[in-house]
Amino acid sequence: MRWLVALLVCGCGRVGFDSAGGIDGNPGPGGDVSGETTGSPCAPMLPVVDDFADGVTPCMPWGTMFESNGGQVRESGGRLILDLPAAATMTSGASCSGDTLLDLAQHMLVLEVVDAPIGLFVQLRASRMAGTEWVMQSANGRLIFHDGSNELASASYDRTAHRWWRLRATGLETIAEVAPDGITWTELGRTAQVDPSVTVSIDALAFAGFGKPVVLDNLNICP
Repeated sequence: MRWLVALLVCGCGRVGFDSAGGIDGNPGPGGDVSGETTGSPCAPMLPVVDDFADGVTPCMPWGTMFESNGGQVRESGGRLILDLPAAATMTSGASCSGDTLLDLAQHMLVLEVVDAPIGLFVQLRASRMAGTEWVMQSANGRLIFHDGSNELASASYDRTAHRWWRLRATGLETIAEVAPDGITWTELGRTAQVDPSVTVSIDALAFAGFGKPVVLDNLNICP
């Protein structure tokens, strides 16, 4: 089973998703997010850390900024803004593509998603050197965890309850979690695939005109 659409943002990374929020046109498994953890904080010890308030080029020094067909990456007010134009097309995108390897098992991967407007595709990706990846993605009112080919879990997207996204690895599994506050985490899904050495990417894409920005903050910074 393959995700129906795979776009290349500026030819610099794979961004896979199904425009229907499922696999091959079928709805995903859905359901409520379950499996709440104890109040475990994030761990801001990665080589990839950004408060988006340093006044340098967005995504630097941990990654590279990519823009396609009117998409724009910028920092404003201490936040990362991914703009997609009102005249956006299927290939319009704005992305930070990671250049730095990190150990997901040691440090986890955390992002505050302030606003991911319905109608856009917003993704936090941990890509393995083997070419596969783990992705948390908001799309068409769903929050989806997939591996680039198969949907692993999904739930109705709630911008308040799902404001913080986290990917982490144990010795046996890779786990996707969400939190309203960056402190009390609830499991979205997990997979038995494990490879802690990954690069990080943050993407926003649009199929058609939209004109609302994606607003992000606190990459691997505790609340």
